[in-house]
Amino acid sequence: MKPTVENRTANSRVAGGFSLIELLVVIAIIAVLASLLLPALSRSKEQGKRISCLNNIRQLGLAWILYADDNDGRLTPNNWVYYVSESPATNGVSWAPGITKWESNPELLKSGLLWRYNTEVRIYRCPSDRSTVETTSGEKLPQLRTRSYNMNGHINCDINDRPGSDQPNLKYYSDIISPPPSSQFVFIEPHEDTVLDGHFGMFGRARTPALWLDVPADRHNQGAVLSFADGHAERWAWQAPKTGIRAGMEATGGNLADLKRMQMATAVRKPPR
Repeated sequence: MKPTVENRTANSRVAGGFSLIELLVVIAIIAVLASLLLPALSRSKEQGKRISCLNNIRQLGLAWILYADDNDGRLTPNNWVYYVSESPATNGVSWAPGITKWESNPELLKSGLLWRYNTEVRIYRCPSDRSTVETTSGEKLPQLRTRSYNMNGHINCDINDRPGSDQPNLKYYSDIISPPPSSQFVFIEPHEDTVLDGHFGMFGRARTPALWLDVPADRHNQGAVLSFADGHAERWAWQAPKTGIRAGMEATGGNLADLKRMQMATAVRKPPR
């Protein structure tokens, strides 16, 4: 039987694959599916980093508790760097000596008091923290920093005991009463643009106006992770972005609410001696 024109056209179409219009339709469908799936994949990836960050800060918190257990309840020293220079030094030993934005060598972490309780370098840096080290003159370098976490400045910092200081200073685990251990934060992610040493400074609740000293990070979908004195860790969402804030800046609006929330999670006054 001799093929008709219609049969020849159909056969040639099958042999040639998709038409141009059909191919464009397939590409459009793929593009739509990709636009729907990529945000979900991105959120899933960030969630994985957040979980890893929570685990890191929880591990640091457990090391902090072990240190107290080994030292008759005395908490890890948390002294800050008094003189920021090319060779910074704290006033005595600390859980994390040095200046974060200059640190690319993990050896400095190993001289901290918590290192013996967990010798994993990775627990000191959040996987979402892509900030890099810089020179003392401010030149950005490609190496990632080694540390993303600070300790609450109201925990065993010598400067709080200076004459005239009204800042609380928790030296022993037994000092953690108000708030209790489940509500007293220990470690926090500081903002990568303002971080210096391992000490997270903040004024107590009674100080007016309410001023920022150090600023928390704004990584995990406008939030940061914190560890608490009982060993658990949480992600806190902020009401306001933490951008453009400097030390000494007054907290207003959503930032004021965020600062007050942090102040409620730390000691109010000096413990009795």
